[in-house]
Amino acid sequence: MFLSYLPQLHKLHTQKSSTGLSPFYLFLGALCTSSTFLAAILEYQPALAQCPTPALACALTVTSIATLVVQLASLLAIFGLAATYSTTNRVKRLLMATGGYLCIGFIAVLATLSNETKRERTADVFGYTSVGMTCVMYLPQIYITWLAKVSITKLIDRLRSTSTDNL
Repeated sequence: MFLSYLPQLHKLHTQKSSTGLSPFYLFLGALCTSSTFLAAILEYQPALAQCPTPALACALTVTSIATLVVQLASLLAIFGLAATYSTTNRVKRLLMATGGYLCIGFIAVLATLSNETKRERTADVFGYTSVGMTCVMYLPQIYITWLAKVSITKLIDRLRSTSTDNL
């Protein structure tokens, strides 16, 4: 997971510029990943409470949460570097809003852990939020692709013609 974010981290660090990165895409991505992480903590809390037995269930639960932690940390690192090298305050404000969302989310998690019904409802809210943010995040790209009338077959044909032109 971390390796997929490494090229962007390297580019931001070496170029010391966030040009080309969409602050709203980073913001929505961070909110989506944060919501998924918070929902997972709530959903997996009963299994985590029984760790280390059964061992397989515990290992799967810890691995799932660890994957989300790595993804969230990587995304926030990119977001942090983008805010550092940004020439506008927009990225910094969005990063602060993401931090606020995480703080409120953790407070909600802590407040609902002891009550199973509230825990399940809160997990559902975070899960639906994650799905909604993901849809909002990708809709602009889907719309642009639709406007361009680009289909998978056209993309494959373009790739074939490009690769044969270079031979």
